[in-house]
Amino acid sequence: MKLILIFALITTFISLALSRSQFWGKRVAGDRMIISRNVTIYPRAKVIPMHLFKFPLAGRSNDRLITAVQVLDNFRNNSGVTPILKVGGPGRTFTTVLLQGQSGRGFNASVILYGR
Repeated sequence: MKLILIFALITTFISLALSRSQFWGKRVAGDRMIISRNVTIYPRAKVIPMHLFKFPLAGRSNDRLITAVQVLDNFRNNSGVTPILKVGGPGRTFTTVLLQGQSGRGFNASVILYGR
């Protein structure tokens, strides 16, 4: 029984280490989730998948200060997304995050913004 538990823990740590999730900023007491979006890009041969996540959405405004930006790689096997914070982010009211996958592979990522 202990062997199974140890194996499960080691497998969990390895899968977490290989995922490319990213976190910018710091959540503090009083923060609320501003937006949560799931981005799925399907694979196409010889194409590097990219998605530019912009907040606030086109035609909208935002008066909340962003305290944290979190991108979760939902594949968790190192074949998913590589997030790059391009503009804004923590301490600003706007952000742009570039989500880039590997050539010929798709990705599934969640982008979550926290603020007050």
